[in-house]
Amino acid sequence: MLRAGELGLRLFTIVIGLLDGFNPCAMWVLLFLLSLLVNLHDRFKMVLIAGTFVAVSGLGMAALGAVLLLQPKWLI
Repeated sequence: MLRAGELGLRLFTIVIGLLDGFNPCAMWVLLFLLSLLVNLHDRFKMVLIAGTFVAVSGLGMAALGAVLLLQPKWLI
């Protein structure tokens, strides 16, 4: 078991971030998105698609963070 006191807070944060960042589903979505972008030759469409992906991902994470921050009774 990982303990912050044994590893140090910085190393613990890096390890947990790497474990959390390895999400196979997100990796497949990113691979699919990149395969779409490679075949596009219009930079505006590439920026529009990639920007939409980043914005929706960010909004989803912000919504999840807000729900966890507010800690409704059904979550506890």
